[in-house]
Amino acid sequence: MKGAEGGSQRVRRLLEQLTLFFVLLRLLNQDYLIFIGEIFSMKAEPRSIPNFHDSDCRPDSLCVACALVLVAQHRFIAFQEKFGRWPGPDEELFFDGTRPVPVRARPDQIKRQILDAAEMHNLQVAPLLSFFGIQSDLD
Repeated sequence: MKGAEGGSQRVRRLLEQLTLFFVLLRLLNQDYLIFIGEIFSMKAEPRSIPNFHDSDCRPDSLCVACALVLVAQHRFIAFQEKFGRWPGPDEELFFDGTRPVPVRARPDQIKRQILDAAEMHNLQVAPLLSFFGIQSDLD
């Protein structure tokens, strides 16, 4: 019976991950300027995730689109650890961790959260910051 329980837990975990992935895709398919334009005053060119997926993407050198999935996963987990639940579709993934409820983080906090995720997953930082319209000297 332990094998069946372990399999059931793996399936449940996989379903949770797939749900998070589809929520992420829904968020990322929103108009980039609406999503990011509210966070940063600096506007960037409208872009879509498919334009950032590189056919040379490899596990040791992820393209921006794949790196964004890991950043989002990192932020989903941070949200769950902080608030004890998964974020809703309209809640901030880049939140102020000092607040008791999810409130959008300041630009410097958002940059730090992206840098933390990049460091944890060994991602290239510059393309991620560029995607989010963040200058690398925003400290």
